[in-house]
Amino acid sequence: MRWGELESGGTTIAFTPLHQHETDELTGVVHTPRSNQERQPVEVCFVYPDVDAAYKWAVENGAVAVSEPELKEWGQKVGYVRDPDGIVVRMGSHVNPPK
Repeated sequence: MRWGELESGGTTIAFTPLHQHETDELTGVVHTPRSNQERQPVEVCFVYPDVDAAYKWAVENGAVAVSEPELKEWGQKVGYVRDPDGIVVRMGSHVNPPK
């Protein structure tokens, strides 16, 4: 794959391979961690209506559990997993500010 896009309303997220010779020369080569203990230089967050179910599904399908979902003080339920490439993925609910 050379390029992929996910569109949702007014938001578009683009995905590219780790290395693209055209951009590596412009922006520098991406360095990946040397071990599973090192963190990738990126974190992504996805919002789910049912964070617990999404977290469970992710772990059952190969993600490494980092932190189980819990309600945060800013009104969002958040859990963290690490994907097989070491990327930290925040799985959160929509933010519901405390009343």
